[in-house]
Amino acid sequence: MGAAVSTELEPGETRIRRTTTTDYEGRAAWLPWLVALLLVPPLLAALGLLWPRPGVERDLTARSAAALAAGGFASAAVSFDGRDAAVTGVPAGAEQRALDVVSRVDGVRVARIGTGAAVRTETVDVTLAGNQVVLQGKVPDEATKRAVLDAAEAEAGGRQVVDQLTVQSGSVLPGDVARIGDLVGALGGGGGERSISWGSNGVTLSGSVPSEGARAAAEAAVRGALGSDVPVDNRLMVTAGGPLSLQLQDGRLVVSGEVPDEATRRAVLSAVQAAGRPVVDELSVRPSAAMPGEAATAGALADVLVGALGAGSLVWDGNGVALSGTVSDAAAKTAAERAVLSALPGADVDNRLTISGPPRVDRAAVQGALDALLAGSAISFLPDSAQLTAQGAETVRRVVELLRGTPGVRVEIGGHVAVGPGGAENALRLSEARAVTVRDAFVAAGIPAESLTPRGYGDTRPKPDPAASRRVEITVL
Repeated sequence: MGAAVSTELEPGETRIRRTTTTDYEGRAAWLPWLVALLLVPPLLAALGLLWPRPGVERDLTARSAAALAAGGFASAAVSFDGRDAAVTGVPAGAEQRALDVVSRVDGVRVARIGTGAAVRTETVDVTLAGNQVVLQGKVPDEATKRAVLDAAEAEAGGRQVVDQLTVQSGSVLPGDVARIGDLVGALGGGGGERSISWGSNGVTLSGSVPSEGARAAAEAAVRGALGSDVPVDNRLMVTAGGPLSLQLQDGRLVVSGEVPDEATRRAVLSAVQAAGRPVVDELSVRPSAAMPGEAATAGALADVLVGALGAGSLVWDGNGVALSGTVSDAAAKTAAERAVLSALPGADVDNRLTISGPPRVDRAAVQGALDALLAGSAISFLPDSAQLTAQGAETVRRVVELLRGTPGVRVEIGGHVAVGPGGAENALRLSEARAVTVRDAFVAAGIPAESLTPRGYGDTRPKPDPAASRRVEITVL
């Protein structure tokens, strides 16, 4: 469509007609596209945000609630507006710690304390006193009380759990019941008296331990039970425990010192007996006594006495270990100290061992003892064989015990055979094999190979009885 415009002419003018056409249909065609281009992207973005929101909030709520429970906030609740968290039911004084726990959950934008009132959390005290674990504090009901006692007994290591808990409706524990059992385990053993007080503001450790290592270990155990971010006020005092003395006398281990209770006494004696020697118990029980460490370490140190020294004494307290006695050379002295450090890494070792030189051997006395032993029970073999008889094997064992009691002695192991048709060469070969059989048995039992010389004599020294000729003789060199 179009519109014509004209004017009247004056006399003498020529009429000129101009026509202008405007196309409104073209303008109307692109206007809707412009509106769509401006409005559709924001609408799509809004829909993208609104559509998964309930699912996102549910996921964040579940994961944040789990994180709070793991962090010791069992009574806390959390809700979400989008990715923004509101935390309620947090014990007074622990708000910032709860916010830190939620803020670390992946996907949380910001966390704040909600309008709900703070929960008053009771303090639970766990005290180790001698052979008792004492529980104090308030619990909401009898069922919770029973659960707390069960958790403590499971980790008490045989100690008596003393119930001093009070039931008060509405009271709230500082965390899961199972964590109380973990705290009982964190107290460890070793005697003395120490306690853990667990409340809304964290944990306070008090009492005494035998070393800085034990002090650090107690704090690490608490953090392992409650989480690495829990505030720990470590007031444990380091006081030297012990001393515990071990002496090896006439083949017996004498154990002396003070222990806090009968359970610890039995544990120490059991550990020391594992060293394989008779044990003489000279321990005394005093409830306030403190062990220098775990009972198992006493057993490891007893192994040092038996294996590295053979005789002497060892005193163990919270400051380290003192060794005394005599050894044959400097290498043996160093080996004993290394054995102590292997049993008690990082210990301060006061090595007072003296070097006496190789022991003097009374050769005649040793030979007389060997002859008497073999006269009553020979080292015998099966016919035409290097295999020991049952009697021969038992005699070898008894000879080993005798040689162990005379360190430094050197002996010849002489093999013999009965006269037979096989000839001198075969007889010599068999007698050497019998000597080597006994030598190998001695070495397997711990006799130094360098102190043993096997030699075959064939049938050159027969006995009237052929069975008696199948033998091995031991001669001190």
